[in-house]
Amino acid sequence: LSKSHEPRVRLNDAQHIFLTGGTGHLGVSLLAQMLTSIGEDAVLTCLVRASFNETGELISGQHRLSLRFKQAGLGDLQPYLDRGQVRVIEGDLCDPLLGLNSEAYQELCKAVDLIIHCAAFVNLRAAYTQTKPSIVDGSRHILHFAATHRVKTLHYISTNSVLAHHQEGTLKERAVTVSDASLLSDGYSRAKWVAEQLMAAGADDGIPVTIYRPGNIGPHRQTAYTNPDDMITLILDGCIQGQAAPRETGWRFELTPVDLVAEMIIEAACLVEPADIYHIVNPLPFEADHLFAEWYEQGQIKSLHSSWRDWRSELLRSAEPVHRVLGASLVSFDELLKTNPRFSIDHLCRDLPSQAAQFEKPLELSSLFRSLLG
Repeated sequence: LSKSHEPRVRLNDAQHIFLTGGTGHLGVSLLAQMLTSIGEDAVLTCLVRASFNETGELISGQHRLSLRFKQAGLGDLQPYLDRGQVRVIEGDLCDPLLGLNSEAYQELCKAVDLIIHCAAFVNLRAAYTQTKPSIVDGSRHILHFAATHRVKTLHYISTNSVLAHHQEGTLKERAVTVSDASLLSDGYSRAKWVAEQLMAAGADDGIPVTIYRPGNIGPHRQTAYTNPDDMITLILDGCIQGQAAPRETGWRFELTPVDLVAEMIIEAACLVEPADIYHIVNPLPFEADHLFAEWYEQGQIKSLHSSWRDWRSELLRSAEPVHRVLGASLVSFDELLKTNPRFSIDHLCRDLPSQAAQFEKPLELSSLFRSLLG
């Protein structure tokens, strides 16, 4: 690439969009949001891996995406597939050509003008060596794709965990220094930080790049679809299923509904000049102890343990494997859940004031988590 910066393509002007991570909790909401924002003649290509189900049957990428779209309560994807507005190609970010043959890769490089890169291996307990192939190498391959044949506008979904949460003061929307990154303790956050450095280098070389750092992503406000692997969801589900919760935890749960996160990203992608970095972090976390006490008073749970450690002991004795895993994880997550870092959302408030204003009112938790409450 030359060092001259290429003009940015707005999402609502794009002719061919490339989405990764479309089967994920955020990715499928981004897909749904895009279908209401892009032009009728625009094409949306999703890179999806084929995978084996529990019985060993190979499930195609298209079937996986359609099934996830329906499971999330977002409707039927088939009409969009039938008329060719949504296309699914099977591939792999870990491969330099994204799992495609050379001819297919080159044709896609010529066609696409905007990328939303949402795919990642999300596991806060994984080592860097486990997260690097999909997050770091995958981002490098996406940047190469963005620079081949025509320069493509790139929107990268990172995470607020690239900022060490025990730092003092307000965490600004800016690049994370090497010294601050050295405070990161888990492989996922480290890999995301390295990927951000790659994105910054790509931007310096002329690729229009915007980075988004979401915090915890909650259920969908309309469909109540949840991410079953989310720590907060696992904790709340463990309380409901076990009919018990801890008291005096000091935990603070920060989350933003997934449809609001998707809306903010898509609206920013439609701006003529978006910021380099956006934090999508709810400035009004809710107190877990208040929620647990409310559920106890309402009869949603039958008992309150004296501490989270007592509750953890009950989880470890559970017949449900997912609850035992949760119990084993709580020791490492207790300190994180008690921290209350302040993230600046100045760029969000400046560029998307109507969306940012939704943070001013507390979440309706009973409605948001209604799929857990039954």
